[in-house]
Amino acid sequence: MDWLVVISPDNFERTMELGFSVQGFKSRHGRKVSRMTVGDRLTYYLTGESRFAAACTVQSTVFEERTRIWRAPGRPEELYPWRVRISPDVVVPSDRRPRASDWVTALQFVTRWPRAHWPLAFQGMLHEIPASDADTICAALVGKHTD
Repeated sequence: MDWLVVISPDNFERTMELGFSVQGFKSRHGRKVSRMTVGDRLTYYLTGESRFAAACTVQSTVFEERTRIWRAPGRPEELYPWRVRISPDVVVPSDRRPRASDWVTALQFVTRWPRAHWPLAFQGMLHEIPASDADTICAALVGKHTD
């Protein structure tokens, strides 16, 4: 399966500091994360910046861990307890991250919203997306245009 991880730049930085070895998810996403399997692809969208930043491969099934790494503004009790081990496939430097607005018309999952309201597709931390959308995001990350 392919997944879109919607994450703040600060929390993305925390994942990066861990060498893209693990990703945590908010407690309310336990059911979704439990469906992840080894080999699934995670693509990252940064909130606030509205840019894509990375793609990683899931290397483990979900496990629970409560060490505080990621932060949820206004929710100090949130520990992102559902975690998977990951490995990086492509990570784009901050000055080369593609703008999501340049790619949204090529993404199937975004078509559920009116074009002017495409940012609504990027609310919530975790979304299962079609493989073709993950391929498009990965193409954006490496600077290739798709037709």
